[in-house]
Amino acid sequence: MVRMEHHITQSRLSTLLVGVFLVSFSLLAFEIALARLLSVILSYHYVFAVVSLSLFGIGIGGIFIHFSQKKTPDKAQLFHSLSLFSGFCSLAMTLSPLVAIQVGHLETVGTNIFLYWVIFIFPFVFGGMFLAKVFSSFPALGSMIYGSDLIGAASACLGVVLALNIFSPVCAIFFFAGVTSISSVLFSFNRNTA
Repeated sequence: MVRMEHHITQSRLSTLLVGVFLVSFSLLAFEIALARLLSVILSYHYVFAVVSLSLFGIGIGGIFIHFSQKKTPDKAQLFHSLSLFSGFCSLAMTLSPLVAIQVGHLETVGTNIFLYWVIFIFPFVFGGMFLAKVFSSFPALGSMIYGSDLIGAASACLGVVLALNIFSPVCAIFFFAGVTSISSVLFSFNRNTA
């Protein structure tokens, strides 16, 4: 029934929902781990900015997708785009703490909060692009996609506590980047299936 009504196979639907779950999980977990990391690199009173940063970045990604996409998206290329967005999100999650730690060692700009905003906004921008592309491409499946998004975010609240108890904040961020890369691989393998 899903295949006939929404022109998407059961395999692609499963990949879509799992991919949204993984990206949502890793974005929220990254946000919480980032707050922990920045409380060490900067001062604890700057941590409030992480929530604003994540919302701003996701919004920028959504606005970019809104103004750049075609009126009729090519379904064959859609999963390729989703794979790229989640892959870039994973790469940005991996590189941003490394760059931030190096910047923290510079005495002239080591405590510049705006520089850290620039460094850490990219994972949220690519995550926002991913989510905007999914929701705009499958409006009829919005409730299922939103449910997967909420379950991923709720799981992240528990998962980040466990990860931060096991790993350091930087290693936890690397773990969450790996979770995002799994979604990229799933979309990559499923983009050519009928």
